Amino acid sequence: MSRIERLAALLETPLLVTSGVNVRYLTGLASSNAALLVAPDGEATLFTDFRYAKKARTLEGVRFEQTARAVIGDLATRLTGQTIGIEAHVLTVDSLHALRAGRVAAQPTSGLVERLRAIKEPAELESLRQAAAISDAVFGALAEERFVGRTELELAWRVRELFNEYGSSELSFDTMVAAADNGAS
Repeated sequence: MSRIERLAALLETPLLVTSGVNVRYLTGLASSNAALLVAPDGEATLFTDFRYAKKARTLEGVRFEQTARAVIGDLATRLTGQTIGIEAHVLTVDSLHALRAGRVAAQPTSGLVERLRAIKEPAELESLRQAAAISDAVFGALAEERFVGRTELELAWRVRELFNEYGSSELSFDTMVAAADNGAS
């Protein structure tokens, strides 16, 4: 069962997924401007602008519709008269007003996709294992180095270098190094 099908099984009304992380989890599309409408029957429509159209057309399990750059404003006219669920923790007040102005009845939901994301699939577990192994190797190598005379910025940069050397594709967050009483200042 696909991720979209698992989500659809939880729905009573269509859900408009607007969290970029959740859209990516469900479709594989990394976009700063996309929304996914998932119906209870499993039909899924991905809405995004021209910048992501080429990639969106290649995705399996979703129908693609190109929108204006203002995706929510565009959807407000496309979904007029419908009742949909929204990700209440993500959708802005302005976007909610735009939907309501288009006579879309928006019902707040919470955590539906996140519940699915909490249960890791085998490939996700393997990625976590690889990330942990890289982290262990980086900090093992760092422990063998000298710290005296090096600034916090130099050490932070060295951590980044080591992650790169050990095969990390990117860092999940900025590296912070703090030492001594005034380390964080």
